[in-house]
Amino acid sequence: MALSSQDFPNTTAESSLNVEDFSAKAEGDEWANSAADIFRRHGFCIVLDALTFEEVSEVLQTCLDAETDILRLDPDRLGCRDPGRYSFGAASESGHMLHHPAWRHLLQSRSMLLVLQQIFPAGFIFCGGGGDFVRGGTLNYQSLHSDLGPSRVPPEHRSDNPPPMISVNFTVQTITADNGPMRVIPGRKVISGKTDSPPHFPDEPEVLRQSKLFPLPLGAAIIRDLRLWHGGTPNCSPETRFLPSVEIMSMGYSTYMAGPHSFGDQYCDVCKWHRCSILYRYPVRCLPDDIFQRLAPEVQKLCESVHATGQVLTGFRNFARAQRSWETEWKRQSRGGALQSTEASWQREKSERFVSFKEGISATGTVLAKTARIALGLFLIVKALRVMNAFSMALEQAACSAKLTLLKALPPAASVFLTKLMGVLAYL
Repeated sequence: MALSSQDFPNTTAESSLNVEDFSAKAEGDEWANSAADIFRRHGFCIVLDALTFEEVSEVLQTCLDAETDILRLDPDRLGCRDPGRYSFGAASESGHMLHHPAWRHLLQSRSMLLVLQQIFPAGFIFCGGGGDFVRGGTLNYQSLHSDLGPSRVPPEHRSDNPPPMISVNFTVQTITADNGPMRVIPGRKVISGKTDSPPHFPDEPEVLRQSKLFPLPLGAAIIRDLRLWHGGTPNCSPETRFLPSVEIMSMGYSTYMAGPHSFGDQYCDVCKWHRCSILYRYPVRCLPDDIFQRLAPEVQKLCESVHATGQVLTGFRNFARAQRSWETEWKRQSRGGALQSTEASWQREKSERFVSFKEGISATGTVLAKTARIALGLFLIVKALRVMNAFSMALEQAACSAKLTLLKALPPAASVFLTKLMGVLAYL
């Protein structure tokens, strides 16, 4: 069904994107296919009316309560995604927000599930949930980035579609030009990490900075490939803007993630790399059983990988770190003072080639070593046989010499008799 301006909030500001071109509404027979087609072409799509007003209100109140608890742990307002920007997942003890009852509405969005079924014909699972918020009065941009680098994705899962992972953000407030809308760059993804990485913020053309998703009404779902270029924009309003989310994983990528990874610096049989690309086991079982039991049966099946039968961590942790991603050179610093690299080094393919070369050299060396050991063994056997032969000849010569000496020492008759006796013994 064609969308009209009545489906979107009124605004006088402009974006370099027309959100109507990337949006679909749950009406008619083919709307889910249309939404999936938009996603395949651009790496994201917007589904309107994904949540009801009552569901939006409950999720928003949970976000407000979580913000209060998170800010209590960050008195200096350092944030964890640049000053004024916060990640629910980074701040949560479990790394996720699925232990909050309101997040069940995100998992059960009917229109979202219909689109995901079209995007993932081979199936998908839920693997977590979090989101972000940006406080009012935050005037800086967040640099363009990808949420899933190629070092975490094996070559067989680096196809354009279907993606290995998706994030679905939900609008629990009206999104305008002024309250920090997300910006996305249609069709631009970090897949190989070679020539497809986004530019540094100072090098971005203005059109990328203005590629903002607004206006958006309450209850919309932004379905986004995690590899898509995206970033944050200034929130010039006095209110915090929230974008809670759930995360989805393709069945193929979930099988890879569930493999016997080494999760460390030692060689990983799954990654085929000298160190494991995955830092920790994922998905995390972060959905409490009491919330799991409130889900529809078909959604429960999609949440089996995050379903926890035991206790789930529910608090927030000391997360704050200084970061200034809009500057050319910046460093991220944790509370403990550890400095981290300013740029993600997605060089897995080069490393894989290097490791393959090393493995080839190692295999060749192994063959040469075995050949050398066999040759050395044969050489030693030949030398031993020659020594034994020389020793045998020496013994024979000594015996002959002893025999002649003995015969000379005996009387003639005895010598003749002994010679005949030795001849008979030799014959026998």
